[in-house]
Amino acid sequence: MNVVDWGKKVSFEKFKSKKNLFFFIVVLLLVVLRLGLYLNADYFANLYGSYDDGHYIHLANELISGNWLGDYNTTTLSKGISYALFLAGSYKLHLPYSLSFGLLQIFAAFLAAQCFKPIVKSQLFFSGIFIFFLYSPITFMDEYSTRIYRNALVVPVAVIIIACTIGIYLRRDGSIKKFALWMSGLVVALPFFWYLREDSIWIFPFVAGGLFFAIVQLILTQQKQQPVIDVMRRKIAKSFITKILPKILVCALPFISILVTTKILVAINDQHYGVAMVNDRSDGEFVTLMSYLIRLDDGTDLNQKDNKIWITRQAVKKAEQVSPTLQKMKVNTNWIFTDSVWATADKQVSGDYFFWGFREALKQRGYYNNNAEQTDNLLKKINHELSEAYREQKITTKKEFYLTKSGDGKILKDFPGVFNLMGVAIGENLDYGSYEQGRSILYSTKKDRKIAEKILDHSFSGRWQSAESEPISPPIALTGRVANRLILVANLIKIPIIIISIFGLGLMVLGSIFSKKQQIFYRDHLLITVGLGLTYIVFLFGVAWFCSFGETAQIRQYFMRVYTGVGVSIMQFIAVFSGLHFVKLFNRKKIKK
Repeated sequence: MNVVDWGKKVSFEKFKSKKNLFFFIVVLLLVVLRLGLYLNADYFANLYGSYDDGHYIHLANELISGNWLGDYNTTTLSKGISYALFLAGSYKLHLPYSLSFGLLQIFAAFLAAQCFKPIVKSQLFFSGIFIFFLYSPITFMDEYSTRIYRNALVVPVAVIIIACTIGIYLRRDGSIKKFALWMSGLVVALPFFWYLREDSIWIFPFVAGGLFFAIVQLILTQQKQQPVIDVMRRKIAKSFITKILPKILVCALPFISILVTTKILVAINDQHYGVAMVNDRSDGEFVTLMSYLIRLDDGTDLNQKDNKIWITRQAVKKAEQVSPTLQKMKVNTNWIFTDSVWATADKQVSGDYFFWGFREALKQRGYYNNNAEQTDNLLKKINHELSEAYREQKITTKKEFYLTKSGDGKILKDFPGVFNLMGVAIGENLDYGSYEQGRSILYSTKKDRKIAEKILDHSFSGRWQSAESEPISPPIALTGRVANRLILVANLIKIPIIIISIFGLGLMVLGSIFSKKQQIFYRDHLLITVGLGLTYIVFLFGVAWFCSFGETAQIRQYFMRVYTGVGVSIMQFIAVFSGLHFVKLFNRKKIKK
């Protein structure tokens, strides 16, 4: 496989021809149009949502003010910090949020196209890949484009990580300089993505697998190039030390960057709040307590009848019987199931809503009030009491399967429901009919509106509504109408893209089995495509597992639509690899072997 030296200076001789110049102008205009849609979009948020949109505006404001994450309360360490850092970073760089967000999306699309450069000859095909990602329908959906929330960054950062991994694999035989350049993308993007959401682990196997196979293939290629005889052993050892070992060491950098980032965040939080953790959903005493309660067998068949309830009221009562500390909170924990906004009609709480309810219950008792160490010590004491009760078998664990520490367990009868939701997600990722832009109102107090406008450098004039004001219904902006039309265009061309992808995938498989001269070429691409497919399945499985607590089928479908948007991007990478082999069948000159 040839490797392109894309680091060379670009020659403008190719733009002398009218055809190339026209083509360049068209691509440039499409980029300008896309950036213009970002710059003029109507963004929206609900800042009354103190655990979601409002949470990140608050964190960003504290970061900008030099107060780290502000006072310690129920939300301070409840979620990843990356989105707040992006908001604060854009402000500090004097960049409007719309511009920094738009530039990030354009960069991600460019990197997605650039990673294929070693196997693509045609400038037309390369530009087509770039536009394919730049105008991806998921980047027009309001949840991933105009909502001021962390989901907006999930797609571009995931695309950057996947592109860098593919770029490294396809350039494994190139110079260490180019290898390290692509690796630097992972070094920055991977820890950022890791702390963007608490479920970002799904991308880890693809990165680790891609780097592992890149090194394996590099070693195998080196062995084939140099015959293993006694006379050549010294040269082989020298070649390994100078060419392969540096790349092996570089491959460790993305994972080291996660560890270093974690250590830094833990140290800062420990300094400011006295608790050594990144966030309480991933580590620390809070998530340990939630894990104990989720796994506690309440002696009923509620979990078998209704998998939407993660922590039953009966489970909490059993925990209170063996934990004197938790028993003192009985009035507050009872409030969660009876009078809180999360309580259901039958006095239960669905999904992870109990987590938020328990934080509020602790707040009622004076915790989460600039007393992080005191709060942590209370949780630690409860955990010790529950741990001893488990050890002495005063309480027992449910016989269920668990994916994560803070996630719900499943029994065998729950799996068909999980697989059904995976099917729903695939349908959502293939059919963009439910994607749209239209929401454009900022719900907040007047004070929070001013803070949001300052941070985002964006005006919400005519599109702001408070809890006390009259409801408004502004018309969909021109950018929203254009975005919705482009989504319709994506819907029109999806069928031929799917057909070409299936056909190209078949050619890839056949080439991997029967081709003699180009078997490595075919197998390389098939390996990456299979890795992307497995990543997609793992991703959907994790989201479906979590989202199965939705009260109705409509809510569960909504969850799958909102949380699986990055699946569209994974499908796009698969479509590009498959499309390459479809094109190769008719025009071999466009594809490098």
